Amino acid sequence: MTYEQPADLNRFVAGPISSFWAGRWQRSRIYLPLLAFIAFCSVETLAWQLWGRDQLNLRALAPGLLPAAVLLVFILAWNEIRRFGERHSRRTLNLLASGISFNAPGTDPIPWPKVVAFWGEDVPGESQWSKVTIEYFGWRQAGPPLRRTIVLEKREQYPALLSELDRVRQAQRLGFRIELDQHLPPAPAPARHFMLGLWLIVAGMLLLLHGGPLLLASLANQHEAPGQAEFINAWPELKSPKLAAFVKAHFANAAEFRSCLAETGGALCVLGAAFCVAGNLAGRRKADHALPPTKGDAKR
Repeated sequence: MTYEQPADLNRFVAGPISSFWAGRWQRSRIYLPLLAFIAFCSVETLAWQLWGRDQLNLRALAPGLLPAAVLLVFILAWNEIRRFGERHSRRTLNLLASGISFNAPGTDPIPWPKVVAFWGEDVPGESQWSKVTIEYFGWRQAGPPLRRTIVLEKREQYPALLSELDRVRQAQRLGFRIELDQHLPPAPAPARHFMLGLWLIVAGMLLLLHGGPLLLASLANQHEAPGQAEFINAWPELKSPKLAAFVKAHFANAAEFRSCLAETGGALCVLGAAFCVAGNLAGRRKADHALPPTKGDAKR
């Protein structure tokens, strides 16, 4: 069964329009750790190439920021498209045998066990319309439920929806709730240190990305002869004359070089894993927000 809401009724369900920069900042800041990760890796790769050619300088590193800048422009444009779509497209709710969906019937259905509640309330100052908010879990049942709101015609669509929900719930013995004429509680605020958690996780991944190859390189070619020429030729990466000269100037033999790789790589990996764990803990919400509903909670 499909219920549609005309686009002009989005004025009853869309949140207040934020100031020009505030709204865009809230939508875009979650991508900043990813952009910083891409920028760092791009600049580092370019710096490595320039160093090998004796052309390293700050001005020459500027092109390394281009991939992150292009992605930032894409993200801002995509957010504007989503913002426009939320306010100028019609909304759809499909009740299927397997669950619900908000797109074309049968596409990307949300299974019934992940549906938490349907909240029905009047639209203030409008006797013709009723507002229904659906709470549901996404791909994993963690964190607070997601929400989607639709406005229905009060005389026919709204009663028909309630009747169909009652029928489905009884037929399949489902545990979602139907809350009528009650004020929808505010959505839980994001975790206090959510952005800090993202930054820590990205920093941890960056450290692991550098420590892992060093640790693996220290385990390679362990049976090579200890002579200077032999140990330089053992690693193809040292074929660069500048890099080979740097290694010869700082390491007496292969064992010393391998020990440095192992110690540095191991330290980076341990530190990176610690950052990832700390970021995961910092970004967590309180446990009581992550509990899915039980069948005993269903009511109307």
